[in-house]
Amino acid sequence: MESPLDDLTQYVILRDDLQTDGRSWPRGALIAQACHACVSVNSIFKSDPNVCRYTSLENLPHLRTVVLSVESETKLLDYYNILTANLVSSHLFTEQPENIVTCLATVPVEKSKIISNPKRCEAIEKIND
Repeated sequence: MESPLDDLTQYVILRDDLQTDGRSWPRGALIAQACHACVSVNSIFKSDPNVCRYTSLENLPHLRTVVLSVESETKLLDYYNILTANLVSSHLFTEQPENIVTCLATVPVEKSKIISNPKRCEAIEKIND
């Protein structure tokens, strides 16, 4: 059964170098970072209409999240800046007390709006390349 909100998608971008470069974060720790980023962004932007729709009880069985990766903290910050410049609300999650920026999550975004506006989609398309 399709949800009327099928086009709402939340994007999570994780740093791939946290599993390489001698760091070797466990898979569970990386999954936790993605979870923390999603909870954080949905809490920070809780009055955003898309967050309200996406987290509504009737939509919970239909959540759609896309998880992507980037090679470094620098690339993650680049994508955060691109998203911000293109008015896509997102949150950078920083692991404490280590103060390590690990990932970002966007508010749920209507796919049709991203696809119809190449500039808003730039970060997502570049990450998929």
